[in-house]
Amino acid sequence: MISKAPKSLLRMATIAAVAGWGLAGFAADTATHAGIDPAGIDSSVKPGDEFYLYANGAWMKTAKIPEDRSSFGSGVVLVEQANQRIRDLIQETAAANPQEGSEPGKIADYYNSFLDEAAIEAKGRAPLQPVLDTIAALHDKTGLARAPGETPRAGTDPLNNTNYHTPHLFGLWVAQDFNDPSRNTAYILQGGIGLPERADGAQPGRLVSGLHREAGGGAVSAAGSTHAGLVREPRWPDRI
Repeated sequence: MISKAPKSLLRMATIAAVAGWGLAGFAADTATHAGIDPAGIDSSVKPGDEFYLYANGAWMKTAKIPEDRSSFGSGVVLVEQANQRIRDLIQETAAANPQEGSEPGKIADYYNSFLDEAAIEAKGRAPLQPVLDTIAALHDKTGLARAPGETPRAGTDPLNNTNYHTPHLFGLWVAQDFNDPSRNTAYILQGGIGLPERADGAQPGRLVSGLHREAGGGAVSAAGSTHAGLVREPRWPDRI
């Protein structure tokens, strides 16, 4: 099932996507999209005065950020295209019923296990039980401080791979020290604040009088815990 699937399967899927895309797909895309986009140039600006506005001014005047995003640009478009190609390749692989145990077969098994909602629901909270037990065992500030310190792994890299995401409260990044290149230093990154909209953090008191409390309390209750009352409305946005 998902909880036991090797993480290397995602890497295999990515490799398959790159290999499956091939030079033909690359040539087809670059034949129509390569080079400078003259429509984005603002010729009313002199390059010597402000080259950035000259090169991008027209695009900046007309471009719109999608409602579900906080930023947008060519990098986002490339990521979306890559994700779609990977998705198509995985779905095609799963639909082909590959041989069990083969590399394509592992990819198909991983994908199909993710879609098997009935099996996931049948497991209930069992896959989460070790995490819930760890939380239930916290009885003082020392234990609370120790718990997040036990979860980080060196999976974040904001400088080289721009990988900010971590499923934990904190992510660990080990790299050359910015002030002393003769040594490496450990950097701690936050795992994210989880706000759905900018306004949830910008407007005092909006941070979910109901959303976080009801969703959080409901999730705790659904898990069968008696600690649902511990989920309260956060107060920190009022002090931003």
